[in-house]
Amino acid sequence: MAVRIDISDFERITYYHGISADPPELLYRSDWLDNPYPLPTGRFQHVPTKTIHGVFNTPLNSVWHRIARRIQSELNFFDVRYSGIHAARFLTHGEDGKPDVLGPPVIWIATPPGSTTVEAAYRRSRRILEYLEAIEVEGVVVEWFEASVEELSGPPLLRVVQDTDPTFHVRRFLTPAPGMPIVAAEREAEDAQGAVAFFFHETKDRDGNLSKRVLGVSNCHALRKDTSVAYELKGNGAPPPHVRLAGPRRFHRGLDDIKAAVAGHDITAELLAREIAVLEKTLATEDAEAACEAQEEVDEAREALVAKRAQLTKTESDIAVLEAFHKDVNDQWGDIASRTIGHVDWAPAISVDSHIKITIDPMDVGYSTHEELGTCYKNDIGTFEVDAERFRAHYKGNVVDLGAKYTSWQLAEKFNPRRNNGTSTPAGTAFQFPTNRQLRINGVLTRDELLAGTRDTVDSHGAGDTVDSHGDPTMVVMKVGGTTDLTVGRFAGLEAYICDAAGVESVALAIYNYEISPAGPASASAASTKGASRIFAAKGDSGSLVFNGEGRMVGILHSGLVGMARVRKGRSKGGSTHGLTEGGSSHAESGSSHAESSSSHAESGRSHAESSSSHPTKARTSHISYATPAWWAIEQIRAQYPHAEFDRERF
Repeated sequence: MAVRIDISDFERITYYHGISADPPELLYRSDWLDNPYPLPTGRFQHVPTKTIHGVFNTPLNSVWHRIARRIQSELNFFDVRYSGIHAARFLTHGEDGKPDVLGPPVIWIATPPGSTTVEAAYRRSRRILEYLEAIEVEGVVVEWFEASVEELSGPPLLRVVQDTDPTFHVRRFLTPAPGMPIVAAEREAEDAQGAVAFFFHETKDRDGNLSKRVLGVSNCHALRKDTSVAYELKGNGAPPPHVRLAGPRRFHRGLDDIKAAVAGHDITAELLAREIAVLEKTLATEDAEAACEAQEEVDEAREALVAKRAQLTKTESDIAVLEAFHKDVNDQWGDIASRTIGHVDWAPAISVDSHIKITIDPMDVGYSTHEELGTCYKNDIGTFEVDAERFRAHYKGNVVDLGAKYTSWQLAEKFNPRRNNGTSTPAGTAFQFPTNRQLRINGVLTRDELLAGTRDTVDSHGAGDTVDSHGDPTMVVMKVGGTTDLTVGRFAGLEAYICDAAGVESVALAIYNYEISPAGPASASAASTKGASRIFAAKGDSGSLVFNGEGRMVGILHSGLVGMARVRKGRSKGGSTHGLTEGGSSHAESGSSHAESSSSHAESGRSHAESSSSHPTKARTSHISYATPAWWAIEQIRAQYPHAEFDRERF
């Protein structure tokens, strides 16, 4: 016989008002007849507000475990699904000076949405109350609501969308791809941001057991505060160091980018509206043909009106999408704890792979012996295990999103520049702008391939794989970083020997800034008119992967030659090697546009200095970027993870 449970929609929706920002709806409560819910009356309707409290010093406390297990068995036996069985008390707050009222102990049962009927909840509640009465526990109410258990790891990372979606560029910092900005939890107070170089699957642990873990690679100094001590996750109960997605400054810059996109669309919409008004007025004249002087102008105006109306409709729709996206990002990702995406797994202390030994003969202008002990590369790499639930849905492996900073022809021009006489250079690196801007990373350049140009054995993959506008061999590379986004540079061809501020000497791949032409592709002066070189990397780009036009790994950025130069009479002094982790300094680069403006300030300062030596100008710029060779970094990773696979396309 069916039982009629008369719980109103108003009660169902508002019963738990106040217990959370988005309270659940009531499914059933055992005292609905004895304790009717007050329905709103009059002009000013009041919805009772509740807060949830624990249960202490009641008859339920001493028998709770026994009762809870009995309820578990009861629900399982009758195939009633549950998400949680809780004990709670609800405090209803008084209004207009009335006292607060603490309700009775409640056995609060959550059931997955849509899985349990009101009648099933009623029947199971009767059985629970009968059992409580049998063991002489009185004054308890049974309440049911719908909810599911979910891990509190936050929402999944965002998926890559087509470039027809207005959010395609501004969402990139929240997608699971190389270049995504990260900050170690232990360094978030200083906002020391780095970037992810690439991901790999462990497949098997060191003992040969199957493993489903996916790990990200970055710099040790981006993942750890104390880089002088090696770290390896041991599973000894100590909480692992967490890794977050986007530090505070990078996250707020992401929000600002969305707002800037909205503002840009607003300007476009306003212009389109004015242009449409002019066209409508022109076509509305009594003699439109005379007003336009020719029939073809009338036809052109009509076509333009149709096209601009469609553009305005699309622009207004894009504005709404971007505004909603800004709210969603702020709501779901605003709390930095909700941006936890994994934990550090392995981070060896920063070291140099042996050293260079040179014995000087004081009686000779040269040296008597020169011995390189090891590669002398800096070991500044570390790994973190990613949160599977946040990555799994939209992970596509090592695919770089080239974004909207450059058009397809602008990037093609950099990999195949025109000569000074205006003709195209012979094809070198097989760069083809990828569909939907997604460039898959595949393979790594070996040391022989990187340095091939120094041995007069240039091949299709090695250094000197194309020629510049002067016909000289060059190797063009790219990187996507957390601060400067997608940038293009030139590999130096020969390895650099560097010494940092602490006096530590090492060898690195040097990446030079790529000179940018301010002219468009159609300009006759594009090949000869050159602007200032834009920086390849800045603070916050540590850990970024350097790759060539075919998507082959070149290196992992770890530092740069960055100087705060005092410019006077055309000269600049100062420069030192610094890690590219963005820290709390007010001088840290905040993005490519900021970096470019720094270069502009340097230029204007130089001109000003030449005319007035009494007003020197300071300019911060990155002259050279340094990277650990990817082939060597992968060797170190394979020593720690012998079965690592780098080419999988699914989680």
